[in-house]
Amino acid sequence: MKTCFLRYALIGALWLPLAAQSASFDCSSAKSAFEQAVCGDAKLSALDEEMAQGFRAAMEKMADGKAAFRAQQRAWLAWMRKRSAPDLEDAYQWRIQYLNELPIFPAVDAAMEKVADGPVFSTTLTAQETRYTLNIYMLNACKDPDFCEGPTQLRFFRQDGTKAPQIINMPNLFAFKGNSVEALLAEDGGLDVCIQSGVNSKEVYRLDPRESRLVFRRSLDQSAGGPYYRTCEYQDQE
Repeated sequence: MKTCFLRYALIGALWLPLAAQSASFDCSSAKSAFEQAVCGDAKLSALDEEMAQGFRAAMEKMADGKAAFRAQQRAWLAWMRKRSAPDLEDAYQWRIQYLNELPIFPAVDAAMEKVADGPVFSTTLTAQETRYTLNIYMLNACKDPDFCEGPTQLRFFRQDGTKAPQIINMPNLFAFKGNSVEALLAEDGGLDVCIQSGVNSKEVYRLDPRESRLVFRRSLDQSAGGPYYRTCEYQDQE
């Protein structure tokens, strides 16, 4: 009887670290390796909760573009679930900084008029004979006529006006003489749109022609926040 009691006590002790942590999700139902790694580590658990709070605060800063930003967060979480435990802390800290640096984004009026102090850049994309416009509204005035960097609101829409514009908010965009967008035809026939978010970082979107929307796929970054590739194409180095 004493042996059985000791055995069950030890099994229960093994699960105590999981139950003791307070992540943004229910640790009592943690199943995946990612969830168990977060719930079993006090620092990762605290970072997960801080990241969730940062996301909620970021959503409150957006009058428009919430749907696109929510989809971006889901894509980032899906990427996180594939990371190994040693990479999680740096990745969490990168994302928390990203969320905390988001400014307040203005609402877009019905006429799609300029609502910020910075310049407006425009790019035309064509896919399956449909033409799209991607307008880039820099929120702050540029100090250099050839270079601009700062928070940005993107407005993507079909040129035939059959779909309402899509709003995408970015905490930072890196534009040199207005050039910050690269569109590449992927091997599967889809159109990838890379938007320069920093000197060595990009955000990759895939055009959904049925919905006339840009769907966030992943961040390409030399920092710990995400894998980095030399081009917009998916040449995995993981």
